[in-house]
Amino acid sequence: MTAETFATVVDNAAFAGARPALSVLTPFLRDDPRPLLAALDREAEALVGRVEVVLLDDGTGDPELAAAGAAAIEAASLPTRFISLAANQGRAKGRNLLAEQARSGFLLFLDSDMSPDQPSFLADWLNIAETDA
Repeated sequence: MTAETFATVVDNAAFAGARPALSVLTPFLRDDPRPLLAALDREAEALVGRVEVVLLDDGTGDPELAAAGAAAIEAASLPTRFISLAANQGRAKGRNLLAEQARSGFLLFLDSDMSPDQPSFLADWLNIAETDA
């Protein structure tokens, strides 16, 4: 996928300096990923940059949702990248793009309508990633 297909790429302040051991990858189309991001972000302080989140808007074409998503990314404590595609690329291409953008060797795909089932959700997955590394 070429850079021309990207409409927007936004990294928050924590993204550049992070050295993640776990990449949480979340594609969405017309869904609002902010509740998931907010739930995951509650663990940010304990994870000290070891978990990154990459969100992919697969061509929703909703500038208001894109702007709200970008603002949420910038406010997040977790190292987070938001990519908005100019046109829908489909599930497989979107997931492949997310995998290409991940900076860790351990990938966790979450749907945007999911919610962590416990307060240590990311810490538990990070422990698995670091134990299996």
